[in-house]
Amino acid sequence: MPEKSAIKQLITGEGAPLRSCHRPLRVVHLLHTVAYGGVETLVLNWARTLDPARVDVMIVCFANTDQSERPFEVAAERVGIQVKKIPWSRAKPVLRAARALSELLNDFGAEIVHTHNFYAEVVGWVAARKCGVKVMTTQYVWSDFGWKRNVQQWFAARLLRRFDMVTSQCETTMRDTIRHGVRAEIQSVLSSGIERVRDWPNLATRTAIRMKHGSGPDDIVLINVARLYPEKAHGLLLEWFAEIVRLRPYTKLWILGVGPLENALKEHTAALRIEQHVVFLGFLADLPPTLLSADIQVHSSYAEGIPLAICTGMAAGMPIVATAVGGVPEIVRHEKTGLLVKSGDGPAFVRETIRLIDDTSLREALGRQAREAAETELSLERSVSLLTSKYEVLVEQ
Repeated sequence: MPEKSAIKQLITGEGAPLRSCHRPLRVVHLLHTVAYGGVETLVLNWARTLDPARVDVMIVCFANTDQSERPFEVAAERVGIQVKKIPWSRAKPVLRAARALSELLNDFGAEIVHTHNFYAEVVGWVAARKCGVKVMTTQYVWSDFGWKRNVQQWFAARLLRRFDMVTSQCETTMRDTIRHGVRAEIQSVLSSGIERVRDWPNLATRTAIRMKHGSGPDDIVLINVARLYPEKAHGLLLEWFAEIVRLRPYTKLWILGVGPLENALKEHTAALRIEQHVVFLGFLADLPPTLLSADIQVHSSYAEGIPLAICTGMAAGMPIVATAVGGVPEIVRHEKTGLLVKSGDGPAFVRETIRLIDDTSLREALGRQAREAAETELSLERSVSLLTSKYEVLVEQ
């Protein structure tokens, strides 16, 4: 078939599969993962929590030339989920990827494609139109990410107007999506949800974890959980932490996450002469024991939706200092479930962090209240119930 005809067929689609009412909805999650982070964790949490009698899930991701999707695959395998892959490269082969996805959709009998992030939206929309299935997406954050990603956002805003459903991780993101020209009628908020932390490390385990990472019982350990990407502002975090170390020399910083900035951040740490106080732990599949072995969670981003890392910290009862960006103030209430500062405000960040370092009772109170809020307002069960209802509404439209 000529390429022009192939493109037309991909976009218009023919022969939509008929749904049997005697089986669960079949949903394909499609994501382009280049560093394991909150989106990847969220997709796996949803996939393993959805009721299989109501929703049958397949997860598909892009096969990157550098195999950066591998940590996601490993994490999925660990919870018994197989991830399918479609071809991808720096050439951005949208049609080739869409054809491969179309084959998976047809073989699976999919009724919905649920996309995450820009290239997944493009490929998912083309394949969904070819196969005659519904297509939806979840939006996480709109911000100024530099010219390349800003161009992607410009195209995404126009493509999303053609989607059947658009969900946003928080109210802030949904308002931004509306401002980008996506009509409100197809939008709603879909909170991520986080499961309860049930296994708490005993004192011996906690001590062993701290010693493993070079922290003693009298140290105050700060922990940051985020992909190593520019919007997470790790460079600023390191500079602020250098000032904290000057004022409180017994503090340590554990940075958990992977991404393209790892080498640059390690060099920055050395330049600041705080390498004896900072440990880069990379990706950890079992986060709660390490999180609970620290004392304070810190988050320095300048752009966020609802960070799953903060949700996890709240579920674990961690006292949190975070920048008040995106949807963060929707879950962290200043002086109640954490402490908030303006984005980029280093003196305030240092001041509030030292306040927690010096006040054990405040750390305990904020952590306790954060955990209570997570269990009532951010439960994974509540999120999955809402997600299931959205799927059921979508296929009936």
